Amino acid sequence: MCVYGMQYIPVCKIQSKLQDNLAKLAALRELVFVQHKLTSPFSRGGQRSRFVSESSCWKKASVEKSHSWSTGATVAATAKKRATKKMAGARAASQKNCERRKRVQFLLPEPRKKPTLGQMIFDREKGTFLGRTPKTWAQFMVFYVIFYAFLASLFWICIQVLLDGISMTEPKLQLERSLIGANPGLTVRPQLIHVEGPMVIAIDSKNPSNNDNWIELIDDFLNAYDNTTVDRKNCEFGDIHRPSDVCLVDMESFEGCSKANSYGYKTNEPCVFIKLNRIFGWKPETYDMPLEEMPEDLQAHINETIYEERKQIWLSCKASLVEALDQGHNKDNFDNISYSHGRGFPAYYYPYLNQPGYLSPLIPVQFKSLPQGQVLDVECRAWAKNIIYKAAPGDRMGSVAFQIIVN
Repeated sequence: MCVYGMQYIPVCKIQSKLQDNLAKLAALRELVFVQHKLTSPFSRGGQRSRFVSESSCWKKASVEKSHSWSTGATVAATAKKRATKKMAGARAASQKNCERRKRVQFLLPEPRKKPTLGQMIFDREKGTFLGRTPKTWAQFMVFYVIFYAFLASLFWICIQVLLDGISMTEPKLQLERSLIGANPGLTVRPQLIHVEGPMVIAIDSKNPSNNDNWIELIDDFLNAYDNTTVDRKNCEFGDIHRPSDVCLVDMESFEGCSKANSYGYKTNEPCVFIKLNRIFGWKPETYDMPLEEMPEDLQAHINETIYEERKQIWLSCKASLVEALDQGHNKDNFDNISYSHGRGFPAYYYPYLNQPGYLSPLIPVQFKSLPQGQVLDVECRAWAKNIIYKAAPGDRMGSVAFQIIVN
């Protein structure tokens, strides 16, 4: 193999000279062997000259001796010619092999030079920018443009398939099929955030300014009902209502539970606002006649209401007084409860179909002449044929419970 040493001297030239010397040495050895064979007394020519009779003709002996010398010279010349030819062939083969190995250029690896920062950015010799030629950059960009275009189209197709099965105006699962079901619950306002268990409304009778936080909570809640930019209809019983109609909640009839009266929190007669939770597509099935299990005051109110206006979800609240240090015993009923806006949610507010500007109807409930130092346990219940009632504290349905205390 033609290799280059550490100083890059071609070893193939040394190998070629060595092979030439070996070929010359072989030819010389063959020539010496032929000459030794001819002059040896045990050779064929020597035996012949030995056994010739001394009485033979000198001419015959001289002829035979000249013939043997001529034969030996011919053989030697032939051997020398053959050795020369062989040496020339070996020299030519060695030269040819060396030239071929030169072309292959089996070189020892040179130490790689560290590129500079400028060469890494733009290499003038190789014509590369950041390690890539303009051609490879073009191939790189074309590949990623096609790749990301494919991903974007695949994402767009998935989104379109998803949106085709989702409505932007109504839920896919409704009423009994939905997670919230078809049984609406009640909610009370004002309400504190992150309150576990029944909410407690504490009234400070000595310093009414401490009750401003309850007033602010109610103001924030009623801001949506004061919005006059939304076109709402003043609905009445007996009118024809379209599903797209949004009925107005008349806050002027709240009387003692109005903002001008501070919702009763300055006079120790607080008001709470009860509303029914929204369920898409739910329609109430109202009671036109009172039931025996209804409170007596609610039965009397239904009987006093004309039949056309009985299409309402009725509301009743019962309250009981408990001593602040008592453990829930010795409860006394509290009946001084006022419903200034009526005792039902009119059916023309339903169903809720995600109408723009829709607001749930409210019923303000005011508690008057509250005694000090006692806890008032309150439970309000909605009455409708398709509202299930359950009073369990951990699984309350169709009702809401809270407490009021005057310090």
